[in-house]
Amino acid sequence: MYRKNLICLTGSVLLLSFVLDGNSATMRCLTVPHRPVVTVGVGWPALSILADTSGVVNGQIVRLDEHTHGAIDGTEQMVLQLGPINVVGRHQQEYAPAGSPPGKGRYEFRLTLTVQTEPGYRCTLPFVVIESSEAATTVMVGTDNVLYRNGQPWFPLIVMANSAQGAGGSTPGTDIDFEEFDFVLEHLEATPFGLMDYATPIGGYADVAEMADRCLQRGIPWSLNICKAYSWAFDSYLAGYYPGERWLDVAHGLPRLLWNHPALTFYYTNDEKDTRYNAELEQMRHILLKEDPFHPTLHVYYVKQDLVVEQVNTYDMLGPEFYCYGDRQVAGNFEYMTTRAAEMPTTAPFWGCLWLQDVRLRTLSYGCIANDARGLIFYAFHRMRESNEFRDRPEAFEIRWGQIVEMAREIESRMPVLLQPLAEYQCTTAAEHVALRTVTGEHGTWLLVANGEEQTTRDVTINIDPSVSEAVEEDGTEFPIRNNQLQLRLRPYDVYLIELRSEAPLPWPDFNKDGVVNFLDLSLLLE
Repeated sequence: MYRKNLICLTGSVLLLSFVLDGNSATMRCLTVPHRPVVTVGVGWPALSILADTSGVVNGQIVRLDEHTHGAIDGTEQMVLQLGPINVVGRHQQEYAPAGSPPGKGRYEFRLTLTVQTEPGYRCTLPFVVIESSEAATTVMVGTDNVLYRNGQPWFPLIVMANSAQGAGGSTPGTDIDFEEFDFVLEHLEATPFGLMDYATPIGGYADVAEMADRCLQRGIPWSLNICKAYSWAFDSYLAGYYPGERWLDVAHGLPRLLWNHPALTFYYTNDEKDTRYNAELEQMRHILLKEDPFHPTLHVYYVKQDLVVEQVNTYDMLGPEFYCYGDRQVAGNFEYMTTRAAEMPTTAPFWGCLWLQDVRLRTLSYGCIANDARGLIFYAFHRMRESNEFRDRPEAFEIRWGQIVEMAREIESRMPVLLQPLAEYQCTTAAEHVALRTVTGEHGTWLLVANGEEQTTRDVTINIDPSVSEAVEEDGTEFPIRNNQLQLRLRPYDVYLIELRSEAPLPWPDFNKDGVVNFLDLSLLLE
């Protein structure tokens, strides 16, 4: 199953709902991209408003601060009045404010839905206007849902690690083990992998900054795990590292410290927290959006706890987990990822979350990519190293790690092709447990095939665009095409990336130049 991306310069999608006559609903805010940064001169973000019941939306756009990061100075200015905007219940209502922002700074939509003269839920939606020159130094979700880092498309391959003593790095009194941290960095350096460390923000501001600096020195993209910086339950342990501060203070303080750090890529804001934490998760995302609009947030949720839409206000990018261990097979992972991808808002990127030590990691990775994943996050370096398989066999760990790095290099090398837009014609197959994705662009038209079958080799028929005349793998291997169908013999866990070439038939020549191809033209050709 595939979802089409909305393509536009910039904009937002705002889903409004309310509490009225005892009926409750949840407010949801989406953007196009999901977290917009609006450069000067391209107009206000567009709105798409959805309400459970018909009503009228009114509101304002308020300028919060002329600065684009850090503490807000408190000088607010209403710059545009919005509404009335009539909306029809359960229908998406498009609305684009006229004009352009008066200048760079932080802004906020403040909207109210009124139904039968009763005001419903009030919604705020922050966004920022920057100068064009600033866009090249941001990490942003593009309108194609691709992540752009320093102005270039980037497919993140992120390894989770834990450089703190104590389970999960969340035990009070634990500290960052910089010797362990450097061991991880040594293995990530000069690879396609980035790092998210469970230990942050343990250790206080100085240690967090030290971690970022060490990643920068080795050229490793780094993301800040800010999960531990919220929830009142963690205030007691945070006090040991941030004296006199509570979780809200730390949530403001860390992005103010790191917003322009060259190694920082995104904020990891949720590690399997369920919907009971939605209020705090929304508050965290709101704080980060205001303090540091230049880096998005990634939210990871557990397979059985949450729904994609329920938590849509809490993330910029989302990664649902379905780790393949025990009786969870690759086919089950493919089915789960297909379902989650179909549920995703078209304006929010979907990531794959995978178990690093799984021997089927390559197939699982490509299965996620075939289902529109725009990044992969691997759990977890320390768990793999400390597993029964490798705990007393460091040489075996190094061999396996080398294989994983080679897989990452292969995926990275293919990203210019795989990040191309979906082709209008999507190849299909009746075979079970096969993930397909057809893309096209300046690098040609390509078909990605990932086989989730675990046991037997099988012959699979894939329906292809009738205009395709050749199907060629990267190494030059040609595959037979008969009756607009591609024939593949797939072994368990096979992955193929195949170029689909079309050769349009040449038209008959019009030698007479009379605009009509006739027998005389053909006879001249035969001579």
